[in-house]
Amino acid sequence: SPRKKNAIRTLSSRYGDYRGLIREWVKEDPALHARTAFTAARFRHARLPVVLHVLHHWGGGTLKYVHDLSAGLKNQAKHLILTPSYGDPRHVRLRSADVDDHFHAEIDIGDPEAFVALVESFGISLVHLHHTTGYGPIPIESILMRLDAPLVATVHDYYMACPRITMLPPGQDFCGGPEPEACRRCLAPDKPQGATDIVEWHGRHAPLLRRAQEIICPSFDVKDRMTRYFGALPFVVVPHEPRPASFTGVHAPALAAHEMLRIAVIGAIGRHKGSEVLMEAVAECKARQLPLCFEVIGHVGDVPKPRESEHFRQTGSYAEEALPTLIRAADPHLFLYLSRWPETYCYTLSAALDSQLPIVAPDIGAFVERLAGRPWTWLAGPRISGAGLAALL
Repeated sequence: SPRKKNAIRTLSSRYGDYRGLIREWVKEDPALHARTAFTAARFRHARLPVVLHVLHHWGGGTLKYVHDLSAGLKNQAKHLILTPSYGDPRHVRLRSADVDDHFHAEIDIGDPEAFVALVESFGISLVHLHHTTGYGPIPIESILMRLDAPLVATVHDYYMACPRITMLPPGQDFCGGPEPEACRRCLAPDKPQGATDIVEWHGRHAPLLRRAQEIICPSFDVKDRMTRYFGALPFVVVPHEPRPASFTGVHAPALAAHEMLRIAVIGAIGRHKGSEVLMEAVAECKARQLPLCFEVIGHVGDVPKPRESEHFRQTGSYAEEALPTLIRAADPHLFLYLSRWPETYCYTLSAALDSQLPIVAPDIGAFVERLAGRPWTWLAGPRISGAGLAALL
């Protein structure tokens, strides 16, 4: 606001390096230990179970799942979220999952024993493992093994099975999960996540999974793939959201003569989500003047920045709560999904299902289960070309 800007100018003129002083104060955080101890006491005295959620700092569907779970159980448990710190490999970020509780702390994890003692001071009843990527040199797996609380895990992608996470070799399609020697050849050029040997990679993550009382899989496809790599562990299939009771009401909206078919594509569309195929299809539409318009609710990445035209538009990044409004504004005739890998769930598909409009999706991963028996729905191979996609549509 203008008043705040004026106040900052006044403070800076009087105290010179005012902003620098504030940055140093925040960085030093002299009240960290007292604030953390007080918050731990609050959690213990609430006399509710305390769940520690361990995940990455990428946000996305994993964070949505944690927020939905903690909000749904708000009156039954307290929830903490542990993530890597941004840009600082020696620190982690610990915060409350409750939006009304503003506790957060950047904690040095150089002394694992001290960190374990600090976390346990909150009275942890359960550790819920979601992801261990992004912790850099921090031995997060061994630290979690030291915690006394029981552990459950949820599989959000294939990070534990493949350090490429999506099982997409550079410049290639979904590998299907080949034998170890093929995996070694794939990992050798760039060593993703520092991995060079897939057997060692599985061995690094297997102890945590074996310790878990339950390993939640959002689809049977996930359970089958994880069982292939880690054996008969306590995998259970629990979708992130209830499946629609029926698909009654699904319909195809009328398309007027000479009207472009509006195709909605939701999310941050990188290569693993089919960005290359999408832009090939756009080029095909331009070249042949096909009456198709791709409306990306989100943005396209991993390809040269596309220009908007009568065949392609994008909204840019959006807040989750804005998605229904953006869908109504796009007024699509159908939704399109182009994932090149076996997605474990796909939250944006829920928005398409709610719309009751036609859907085109890949015949791989959770899409197959979630769309089984739905009318006005087509499944295409994940290796479809841009020209093939344009012809299908």
